[in-house]
Amino acid sequence: MNKVTPLFMVLLLVLLSACTAAPAQPTEQQQTSGSAATSAPEQPAAAGASPPDAKPAETRVVVMGDADFASNVALNISGNRDFFMNVVGWLSQQENLIAIRPKEAGDSRLTLTNDQARRIAWLALFILPGAILAMGIRTWWRRR
Repeated sequence: MNKVTPLFMVLLLVLLSACTAAPAQPTEQQQTSGSAATSAPEQPAAAGASPPDAKPAETRVVVMGDADFASNVALNISGNRDFFMNVVGWLSQQENLIAIRPKEAGDSRLTLTNDQARRIAWLALFILPGAILAMGIRTWWRRR
């Protein structure tokens, strides 16, 4: 397994969680000053000051043993794709993306040669019914 892939996946998850911090809520003055003209210029907010009703920024972290589950080899095994997509959706604070996705229908064609098709036809039409008929006759003969 490539050692760069797990490191890349961990960095991607950390960066995604850091970039999706909740945006700051507009202050009451910004909400009311919309289109109305004011005579005094607006005072810039002090650094680090936030309105009292604003929610603090939320940081989300997901800790996993390793990132091999999200590699190309293991992505389709046992719901790994759903798990990874749900982790990304949760870290980006888009809980509506969290779901168990339906499985894609795969191509399940059976390709046979003419000889294989002929053998299956003989087996289904003559050999199996003939064997059942022979066992029935044998059972009838023994009980008689």
